[in-house]
Amino acid sequence: MSTDLPWDALIARARTELASRTALCDGLFGLGEAGWSLDLGSGTIRFEAAGKPRAAAPVQIIGTLDSVTGSWLWGWDHPSVPAPLRRAAERLRALGAQRGIANCTARQVPATDEEAWTWTALAALLDGAEGAYAAPTDRARIFLVFGRVTLEP
Repeated sequence: MSTDLPWDALIARARTELASRTALCDGLFGLGEAGWSLDLGSGTIRFEAAGKPRAAAPVQIIGTLDSVTGSWLWGWDHPSVPAPLRRAAERLRALGAQRGIANCTARQVPATDEEAWTWTALAALLDGAEGAYAAPTDRARIFLVFGRVTLEP
């Protein structure tokens, strides 16, 4: 995957590819309506939607978006994210450092939902992810990407 594209073109490509992958995942296992569970120890996310096969995939944490403060905390320096689940966020951090993109290299930044999805799409593209998800919690959403999906009957 070439990262030599201009920044805006790279974002457009990442968002387009993620939209295609999301549509595929929605059709296969109901990503848009599925319940989810995350096991940080095993690095696995599971999805389950009525009438669809259950799905499991390896996961990478990109960051969290706090719904109260509107702040983004990167997965590469999040105290709750185990080191093995930081790879995709680290790849985007490295590209951000190379390109001089401050929002990709500062531990915590103000962010919108759109920015969180853009960073997640970029991380998915850089990491070769199969899809992405914004997992809701009480106060924040965990933006993550996932790898090869295994469908279970």
